[in-house]
Amino acid sequence: MSAAERRYVEAIGRLGGDDEPVPVGALARELGVRPPSVSEMLARLASEGTVRRDAQGAARLTAKGQRHADELAGRREVVERFLVEVMRVRTEDLPAEVDRLAGVTSPGLEARMRAALAGGHDPGA
Repeated sequence: MSAAERRYVEAIGRLGGDDEPVPVGALARELGVRPPSVSEMLARLASEGTVRRDAQGAARLTAKGQRHADELAGRREVVERFLVEVMRVRTEDLPAEVDRLAGVTSPGLEARMRAALAGGHDPGA
């Protein structure tokens, strides 16, 4: 999944997930992009089985998409906690740093962050 696809899946998850349809306009506002860009990405995500669209074009996550959204939300939470508790990142810098790092953190690094937060040994050492 590309970084752009992850952004969309996360946004759909925040705005409605698999419970509420997320209109194209709402997603465009959330992501700061134009509606045609949203429609194009939703078509791609639908072809991959990550979202389904209703008759009005609004998106909901499929079970596959919801799994991705849950995984991404969990990774974002770990990155945020790590930045606060270990790296002591300032509150005002936190949102931008989390946005930058959460999308590029590998599952292996996430596991190492979790271990560091739990006070356990580093599984990668």
